[in-house]
Amino acid sequence: MFGLNELKEKLEISETKVGCPVKECTEKVERQRKSFKRSPEFRCPSHGIYISPSTFEYKSEEDNLLWKYAEDIWLLRSLKAVKRESRIARDNSEDALSWNVFRFLERSKNLLPWLESITGKREGSTQDVVYWSYSSGERAQWDLLNKARCEFGEDIELGSEPDIAIATSQSIV
Repeated sequence: MFGLNELKEKLEISETKVGCPVKECTEKVERQRKSFKRSPEFRCPSHGIYISPSTFEYKSEEDNLLWKYAEDIWLLRSLKAVKRESRIARDNSEDALSWNVFRFLERSKNLLPWLESITGKREGSTQDVVYWSYSSGERAQWDLLNKARCEFGEDIELGSEPDIAIATSQSIV
């Protein structure tokens, strides 16, 4: 993962080319238009990232994670079975941000204290952390969310997909 100190402050963009966003890199690739594509002509040969005028994408989603513990990679792959779309490999991905922040809070045992600081009440214990509809406890789409989708007339496979839901012994946030 590239940090801010490794990236240029401003991208070089012309009508036909886009410069690599990595500092000191002079590579330029073809300019993408309309939809993002992972094609060789848009890939920086030095850094292996796919570049557009507004974002870049790592070769692998794992390249945009703050850590790569086997348990985290397994969980991420498991939840992708229910997640409709993923842009975790993009530098400006809200999914990568959600994953990195909430997985850090969960792994460091700071999720419940943080949650209690937000809700202002004792939450008891964490029962389940649901990322993009995937319940770790159920190892499938979260049943309670599917029931809510049905109640609101949504198709389970096309329904709302919250980035994260946290079930505690006292509430669901």
